Amino acid sequence: MADKEPNTYGKPLASGETLWSWQPTSRDTKNKCPMAYTALGTDFAQAMVKAQDLNAALYQWRKDRRANRDEVSHAKGTFGWLLTEFEKYGLVDASDKYKDEVARYVRIAGELKLKGGKAFIHQDLEKVTVKAAQNCVIKIKETRGGSTAKKARAIFSAAWAEGFRLNEATVPETNPWSHVKLSHKEQETFAASYDQLQSYVSAAIAMGEIGMAVAARLCWDMHIRPTEVFRSVMWSSYRPEHKPHHFLAGHEKRDTGGWQPMDDPEDLKEGRVTPLFTELEDLLRMMPQKGALICMREERQGTKIIPGSWLPIKNSSTISRRIRAKAGLPDEVTLKSFRHGGITELGESGAETSLIQARTAHRQRASLDRYDHTNDRKSASAQKLRLA
Repeated sequence: MADKEPNTYGKPLASGETLWSWQPTSRDTKNKCPMAYTALGTDFAQAMVKAQDLNAALYQWRKDRRANRDEVSHAKGTFGWLLTEFEKYGLVDASDKYKDEVARYVRIAGELKLKGGKAFIHQDLEKVTVKAAQNCVIKIKETRGGSTAKKARAIFSAAWAEGFRLNEATVPETNPWSHVKLSHKEQETFAASYDQLQSYVSAAIAMGEIGMAVAARLCWDMHIRPTEVFRSVMWSSYRPEHKPHHFLAGHEKRDTGGWQPMDDPEDLKEGRVTPLFTELEDLLRMMPQKGALICMREERQGTKIIPGSWLPIKNSSTISRRIRAKAGLPDEVTLKSFRHGGITELGESGAETSLIQARTAHRQRASLDRYDHTNDRKSASAQKLRLA
């Protein structure tokens, strides 16, 4: 099975097939990209070939747009000049995606104002203090959010460092952006227990919400994000003909993921089939295949169920709240908490970090640590060893 191309998505049809489509990003549309939504058909392989051509044309349009963009003249030694130099000479080996990202933050920099109303890009570099840079980042955070502010700090800092490397006589060595602090409190997510998972699944089945029960187990066993469970987990990903012992667990947020073994590879070498996820597969066998997506539910009109009419799940939070109430579970128990709980269980089992990352597709240890809630146990174990 070929990989899904960027800017593509699938939509289940009543026939059970999936209509694949391509669409440029909203940022491209705002920048008056001439390309628009294109239906690619229901054949996945052919759709991805068409998408490759469309993406190639999109990337060329972006490249031409950068080359033809009207350049604003900035006095040498100003912050605007520094950013222009960075775009010209500091991104030679960078990807088109990163070049577009830098261009966006250059535009954001153009919106920043000093107290007197002067544009920040006209400020002399020698007058850009840590406090001034800090105020800029705070303004970006207030207007565009913390993630954008964090990225702006990183790009402006990279531009300054590259500028000093290329123009030591003009760019001060002290990089004010590298000293900017951006307070960010990572929201702690509750890690559900296995017993809570079992209670949730049982309640969902009793309520006729088998799709929600399957979703909970996919979050726990395959560590797939809840939004992706309902949007992109297809039957074609589960034990396909060319990979009968695997499940494709994709992770759209970082464009990662891959084929996860559903059976013990060592036993397969000896001709035995030993399933690794019996509880998940028991639920999958209970789930009718009524479309391309795995997690679906029968259509409702109020409390009335329309037998045989299966639709994608759009209001999972509301349904989950009802299931939680029936099971008598606390509000902290959500589909997201099952993902955290599954990852925590891996940590509790003693699995090494590298093995957990192979399952969760987290690229950085710091990201994984926010999901692995075993720190208390590890800390206590360390103290017990010390006392012993």
